[in-house]
Amino acid sequence: GVLRLLLQRGAKLHSSKELNGGATALMIASSMSTCGADDLRALLRAMRGRGGAVDEEDGSGRTALWQACRWGHTEAVRVLLRDGGAEASP
Repeated sequence: GVLRLLLQRGAKLHSSKELNGGATALMIASSMSTCGADDLRALLRAMRGRGGAVDEEDGSGRTALWQACRWGHTEAVRVLLRDGGAEASP
């Protein structure tokens, strides 16, 4: 998909606190209904290869798992918990 193409072309995975409220690519992808499980897994692999953390927080303390839950994306929640090792803490 588009996400894989962007990753192959070297898209940035991390965001500064000044851009998008500090949201990472994983947070944005987890909030989108059009991002499927395979794309999320590809993003997780790319993040690990570049030192990213699945539980990284944005400027408001939200994580990718929070975003997926907030928008009701159950498949993203499953991927983040099973494949990404996200922490399911209150």
